[in-house]
Amino acid sequence: MQGGRAHRAVWWRMGGALRDLAQREGSVVFGIERNEWRGEVNLQLNIRDARLDR
Repeated sequence: MQGGRAHRAVWWRMGGALRDLAQREGSVVFGIERNEWRGEVNLQLNIRDARLDR
């Protein structure tokens, strides 16, 4: 990754797509949502679109 930050994350319902995202170059568009669960509020990133090269 160039010029960005990495954060720990949980990937739900990604299947084989997670491997493609991790190993290939491309672009991913995220949407951000507020998630409230068990009294904790977190920000959740959802993949809206992805374009992978080759």
